Amino acid sequence: MSKVRGDPLRVALAHPTRAALVSSLNGVAEMSTVQLQESTGVTRYHLYHHLQQLEKAGVVERPFDQRQQAPR
Repeated sequence: MSKVRGDPLRVALAHPTRAALVSSLNGVAEMSTVQLQESTGVTRYHLYHHLQQLEKAGVVERPFDQRQQAPR
């Protein structure tokens, strides 16, 4: 059995949860994960999964990368 490949952006936005996340983020500079959880009703685990998929597709980006923070 082979996988059907499509446009990564369309595939990412085809999932209703990811579409809801993008809708919540539309027109807002930033939202915390807690705010996204409250606006979509998604568990933290699923929220991070869907945000990773959206990030891979180039739809969202992290405001900063914790690995690149200066050491204390």
